[in-house]
Amino acid sequence: MVEFHRAKQPDEKQILRKIEEARKSVERCDAIRRGHLYPEMNPERMKGTISKSAVRYVRKDMQNAASELSLPTRFKTIVRLSNVLQYVTFPYFMILIATSLFRMILPKPWNFIYSPYVVLPMFVLATMFLVLKQYVGRGLNKYVDERSRGQSRDRNLKEIAQQCIYDLARQISNSGQDPKKFKFRIFHTDYDGISIESKPGLVRSYYVAFAILGKHKEVAMKKS
Repeated sequence: MVEFHRAKQPDEKQILRKIEEARKSVERCDAIRRGHLYPEMNPERMKGTISKSAVRYVRKDMQNAASELSLPTRFKTIVRLSNVLQYVTFPYFMILIATSLFRMILPKPWNFIYSPYVVLPMFVLATMFLVLKQYVGRGLNKYVDERSRGQSRDRNLKEIAQQCIYDLARQISNSGQDPKKFKFRIFHTDYDGISIESKPGLVRSYYVAFAILGKHKEVAMKKS
């Protein structure tokens, strides 16, 4: 007697994991288009989302970005110093504010943090951190702006990000999930098949959107 075994269906965790990876691909492709760097991103993992030629293009663009990013030694030193100042001053002022809000006074020998000889130097270090943070931010933003220029590059990366959006919508539609559960952050809004939920504000510089189901089917029908 011959037994027929059904193909093992992916469980819900696997389905959600694939949808989450597709959502991250949308964010990363759009961010790369903006000029951001994603050193932890592996373009090979996007083979199931975009075409092989698109994977090669993203890989080449990231390699070019890595070779172009030759920051001077002084800038790298400033970045390290800014990070150290952040790690030193942020916890200190968090403890100071927390103890003040709850009207607590730390016992000896920890009560030295209230001394003017400690508060004033820490205030100076915090000011230095804010100044250096602004300097570093301007330097990196200048590099990002230079990277994002070029019509052919922008057009190609837009098409790749659009493929990721269609793939995300297809996976959500096939699984019966709610697209609003898989929102993504983007810097550009000129994509087809997305709905913008919130715009940039004082704190964030990106849009929050989700995929519109059905658009990917229309595109597939036009191609066929």
